[in-house]
Amino acid sequence: MYCDGKPPDNVRLDAWLEGLIFIGVDPFFYFESHAYQPGAPALVYDWHIDKIEMETGPFIETKPKHFERDPAKCGWKEVAKTDAWREQGPYRLHCTRLGGPRAAQSRRRP
Repeated sequence: MYCDGKPPDNVRLDAWLEGLIFIGVDPFFYFESHAYQPGAPALVYDWHIDKIEMETGPFIETKPKHFERDPAKCGWKEVAKTDAWREQGPYRLHCTRLGGPRAAQSRRRP
Protein backbone atom coordinates (compact mmCIF):
# COMPACT_ATOMS: atom_id res chain seq x y z
CA MET A 1 0.00 0.00 0.00
CA TYR A 2 1.15 3.52 -0.69
CA CYS A 3 0.15 6.54 1.35
CA ASP A 4 1.32 10.12 0.98
CA GLY A 5 2.34 10.70 4.56
CA LYS A 6 4.62 9.65 7.36
CA PRO A 7 3.81 6.27 8.94
CA PRO A 8 3.26 6.07 12.71
CA ASP A 9 6.48 6.06 14.75
CA ASN A 10 5.90 2.49 16.00
CA VAL A 11 5.67 0.98 12.48
CA ARG A 12 8.76 -0.77 11.10
CA LEU A 13 9.54 -2.37 7.75
CA ASP A 14 8.29 -5.99 7.66
CA ALA A 15 6.18 -5.50 10.81
CA TRP A 16 2.70 -7.07 11.03
CA LEU A 17 -0.19 -4.66 11.40
CA GLU A 18 -3.81 -5.26 12.28
CA GLY A 19 -6.88 -3.06 11.88
CA LEU A 20 -9.40 -1.63 9.45
CA ILE A 21 -8.13 -0.13 6.21
CA PHE A 22 -9.47 1.96 3.37
CA ILE A 23 -8.16 1.45 -0.13
CA GLY A 24 -8.60 4.48 -2.34
CA VAL A 25 -8.66 4.40 -6.12
CA ASP A 26 -6.53 6.75 -8.28
CA PRO A 27 -4.73 8.85 -5.67
CA PHE A 28 -4.21 12.13 -7.52
CA PHE A 29 -1.08 13.09 -5.59
CA TYR A 30 0.67 10.01 -6.98
CA PHE A 31 -0.30 10.68 -10.61
CA GLU A 32 0.26 14.44 -10.38
CA SER A 33 3.80 14.32 -9.03
CA HIS A 34 5.16 11.26 -7.21
CA ALA A 35 4.95 8.86 -10.17
CA TYR A 36 7.44 10.94 -12.15
CA GLN A 37 10.10 11.25 -9.46
CA PRO A 38 13.27 9.17 -9.92
CA GLY A 39 12.90 5.83 -8.17
CA ALA A 40 9.12 6.13 -7.74
CA PRO A 41 7.46 2.74 -7.26
CA ALA A 42 5.20 1.39 -9.99
CA LEU A 43 1.72 1.48 -8.46
CA VAL A 44 -0.59 1.05 -11.46
CA TYR A 45 -2.47 -2.21 -11.89
CA ASP A 46 -4.82 -3.04 -14.74
CA TRP A 47 -8.14 -4.65 -13.81
CA HIS A 48 -11.24 -6.08 -15.46
CA ILE A 49 -14.44 -5.43 -13.52
CA ASP A 50 -16.37 -8.70 -13.64
CA LYS A 51 -19.37 -7.63 -11.59
CA ILE A 52 -20.62 -4.60 -9.62
CA GLU A 53 -22.87 -4.93 -6.59
CA MET A 54 -24.57 -2.17 -4.61
CA GLU A 55 -25.53 -2.48 -0.97
CA THR A 56 -29.27 -2.43 -0.36
CA GLY A 57 -31.50 -2.07 2.66
CA PRO A 58 -33.28 0.80 4.37
CA PHE A 59 -31.48 3.47 6.34
CA ILE A 60 -32.30 3.79 10.03
CA GLU A 61 -31.42 6.59 12.42
CA THR A 62 -28.91 5.15 14.90
CA LYS A 63 -28.37 8.44 16.76
CA PRO A 64 -29.69 11.94 16.12
CA LYS A 65 -29.09 12.89 12.46
CA HIS A 66 -26.89 9.80 11.89
CA PHE A 67 -28.23 7.17 9.49
CA GLU A 68 -26.89 3.69 8.72
CA ARG A 69 -28.26 0.74 6.82
CA ASP A 70 -30.43 -1.56 8.90
CA PRO A 71 -28.09 -4.55 9.50
CA ALA A 72 -31.08 -6.90 9.73
CA LYS A 73 -32.20 -5.96 6.21
CA CYS A 74 -28.91 -5.35 4.38
CA GLY A 75 -28.08 -7.15 1.17
CA TRP A 76 -26.38 -6.71 -2.19
CA LYS A 77 -27.82 -6.44 -5.71
CA GLU A 78 -25.96 -6.57 -9.00
CA VAL A 79 -25.96 -3.32 -11.00
CA ALA A 80 -24.68 -2.48 -14.48
CA LYS A 81 -22.66 0.58 -13.38
CA THR A 82 -21.92 2.83 -10.45
CA ASP A 83 -23.88 6.07 -10.02
CA ALA A 84 -22.73 7.68 -6.79
CA TRP A 85 -24.54 10.96 -7.61
CA ARG A 86 -27.98 9.26 -7.54
CA GLU A 87 -27.50 6.10 -5.50
CA GLN A 88 -26.53 5.63 -1.87
CA GLY A 89 -23.97 2.82 -2.41
CA PRO A 90 -21.57 1.58 -1.23
CA TYR A 91 -20.44 -0.59 -4.11
CA ARG A 92 -18.57 -3.87 -4.14
CA LEU A 93 -16.46 -4.55 -7.24
CA HIS A 94 -15.59 -8.11 -8.26
CA CYS A 95 -12.40 -7.79 -10.32
CA THR A 96 -9.75 -9.82 -12.09
CA ARG A 97 -6.25 -8.38 -12.14
CA LEU A 98 -4.90 -8.24 -15.68
CA GLY A 99 -1.40 -7.01 -15.00
CA GLY A 100 0.91 -4.79 -13.05
CA PRO A 101 2.41 -3.18 -11.29
CA ARG A 102 3.52 -0.75 -13.96
CA ALA A 103 4.52 2.89 -14.07
CA ALA A 104 1.94 5.55 -14.88
CA GLN A 105 1.84 6.38 -18.59
CA SER A 106 0.94 10.05 -18.25
CA ARG A 107 -0.74 12.50 -15.88
CA ARG A 108 -3.94 12.31 -17.92
CA ARG A 109 -4.08 8.52 -18.27
CA PRO A 110 -2.39 6.32 -15.68
